[in-house]
Amino acid sequence: MAAHDRADPRAAFSRLDGVSRRHRPYGASISFVANGEQLPHPDDEIEKARQEEERQNSPEQPDDEEEADAPPTEVTLRILDAEGGLVREFERDVNQGLNRIWWRLESDPFRRPPGDEGDWFSDSGSGPEILPGTYTVVVKFGEEEARGTVEVRPDPRADISVADRQANWDARQRAGAVQEILAAAITRIMAARQDTDTVIGQIHRIQQLAEAGGAEFEEDEDKPYHGLEEEAGEFKTELGELEKFFRTPSGTKGITGGIRAWGELSRAGWYIGSTRDAPSPAVLRHLESAEHLAAAGLDSVNAFFSGPYQDFSSKVLSEDELRLFGEYEELQMPAQ
Repeated sequence: MAAHDRADPRAAFSRLDGVSRRHRPYGASISFVANGEQLPHPDDEIEKARQEEERQNSPEQPDDEEEADAPPTEVTLRILDAEGGLVREFERDVNQGLNRIWWRLESDPFRRPPGDEGDWFSDSGSGPEILPGTYTVVVKFGEEEARGTVEVRPDPRADISVADRQANWDARQRAGAVQEILAAAITRIMAARQDTDTVIGQIHRIQQLAEAGGAEFEEDEDKPYHGLEEEAGEFKTELGELEKFFRTPSGTKGITGGIRAWGELSRAGWYIGSTRDAPSPAVLRHLESAEHLAAAGLDSVNAFFSGPYQDFSSKVLSEDELRLFGEYEELQMPAQ
């Protein structure tokens, strides 16, 4: 296994005097050898011939059980810090023989709520770039495992002290912890809203089937589950109000005012992620504001899901024709 330090972080290609040149990828190069007849050959022509021979010898498609028992064709890479803590885990397809995989010195991403794209700390869907130091690389292929080390060196072009780098990293982790709990709360609200929409759809279907069977209703109140349908509408409204503690709900029209936890966290995260330097007091105030708003929102979410949510879901679950709604534990702010 081989590893290298940082490469040029600019674009993959550059042009000078009309000549196109390819830059070395950014990050650490991890080289290893993988063997197995199931692995694709690195030569495209040889691999094409191999696949054609396999099709001729095995014309039938493998079933799900055979596919599950098939030998692996990818490796799992785990990056560990000096204390043995997991920093990054990802999978990559491999070929027969020598393989080289680049780790872009990023940690695992923080959880994000559904529908929210992008990240303040990375443009590749992963987490913040790690601090300089020595890291252990674990490459696992099937039951085989190999280990090596990667030394990550500080960028010599950036005159940033070790203490400032650490302060920046700590702020990123702090913001990421708040992001994760906000994502959990928003995901819970969205799941409850989706369940409620499903229940309303089930009620409408029951009402339509009753009418198709010859039932006549003089008033809407006479329709099956009409009271529960109205309660479901009010329940959805309450979910929308809960989401406003954290962010502006999708589809909201007009000018939206007020400071919300996700907006404050976004501002803090953008500033923290734009530099490797220690965050300023002003940036930390945005982060503290996001934490206070998140804590207040979680109190309301926990109260709702232990009260009105339980009441409404119990009514739904008591009806044989209606189903859905799960159980939720209280959400807690990350420990400081």
